Amino acid sequence: MNVCNSKSEHDGCAHDDVECLNPYEPVRKFRCRDCDGVMMCACDREFGEEYLPHQLSQGQEYATKREVPVTHGFQAEVCRTCRGLQSVGHPKAELPGSTSKYQRYYWREIYKQTVLRFGYWCKQHGYDDWIAARHDPVTSAAYKWIHEDVKAFYRAAHKHFPKYDYSDEPSQQEVIDAHDVTIVDREVEYVESGGRAKIQSPNGPVSVEQYAARCYREQGFEVILCESRPIHVLFGTFMCLEIDSAADPLAQLAGFSRPVRMDAPDEERHYIEMYLPQDFGAREFAENRRERLDRHFDEIRESAQDILWLFDYWLEVSARLRMYLWAYADHDVEAARQLVAVLPNAQLISILKYLVEDYWGRYCGWPDLFVFSDHNYKFVEVKSSNDSLSLDQKDWIAGNAKFMQLPFEMLKLHRAKPE
Repeated sequence: MNVCNSKSEHDGCAHDDVECLNPYEPVRKFRCRDCDGVMMCACDREFGEEYLPHQLSQGQEYATKREVPVTHGFQAEVCRTCRGLQSVGHPKAELPGSTSKYQRYYWREIYKQTVLRFGYWCKQHGYDDWIAARHDPVTSAAYKWIHEDVKAFYRAAHKHFPKYDYSDEPSQQEVIDAHDVTIVDREVEYVESGGRAKIQSPNGPVSVEQYAARCYREQGFEVILCESRPIHVLFGTFMCLEIDSAADPLAQLAGFSRPVRMDAPDEERHYIEMYLPQDFGAREFAENRRERLDRHFDEIRESAQDILWLFDYWLEVSARLRMYLWAYADHDVEAARQLVAVLPNAQLISILKYLVEDYWGRYCGWPDLFVFSDHNYKFVEVKSSNDSLSLDQKDWIAGNAKFMQLPFEMLKLHRAKPE
């Protein structure tokens, strides 16, 4: 892979107007709007050629997931940093162990510097394969130590020389106020458990969600432990014909494996093949199929009287898509069926529309509980004393207020003050 030090020596184009194909790739690819060439920035050359050579021949468009060949190799001064422009943050989603803002915004810098330093450590200690060394039970400790050290560096560096501005992320209270979220406060007795928060109940310590479920049952509600999976079952079941289709112009055959039982991931597995559009999960998926999706939603709307029958009928048909979405556990399917039985048809469709517009951006953050009675229903997010809304949950609250208008409240379980 050659580097063209002079921007004009490759084809006469200066590549002054470029767009990043996918900001979430470790070695980013850029398309020149003038010559349509695809290239990488020379500042990534050492890292890419040494540690990720398999990623240098092509990139993937973030929106469409389409593979795009690299045509111009490495070029000088392509990325915003090398051009002297303000860097634009592309934060990753919150994950266990990576919820702080600096980790989400500096993920790429942290990854690159960790790999570079670990690669140097491997060479010093006689290891040729850094990937194998990273996963070796003995040498992986060095990777973890280096990773923690790099994280500490960027945490400190941001305080003094910030590369990204993430001050515009709304706080929990700002989200609550902006969308007029109903808050239910309750004092409880917490129990030291050494792990997740536990609350003392008449039957002994229980989880925060279990305690909340008991509170709503005492008020006459039936309770479904919801979060996201039953919602994914709804989506997979009602949208399977529009996604797993050989007739889709962007359909490609995809293969994957899933455990037969989700609670036993190391036991027997299924191998599944299905048709999956290249742009599935991105915003372009709905934009490219607007008329077809509108007709599909009209059919669901016209089937309001038989919606449970339709759910059961499509359940088997949707098995491949639901397995792809990890939405096939029996208890999640049963919870989804209860949602179908309770939710008005219009609100069911609003959920499907909300998800199909940007599935990978909206499939997380759904509330903990769905509670319902003969005359009432609502989604409930449960928070313990020190727990706060994640970014996905903030996005869900904003999305619900704008697009779905599902009844929603937050139950905050505060630590009881000592008498």
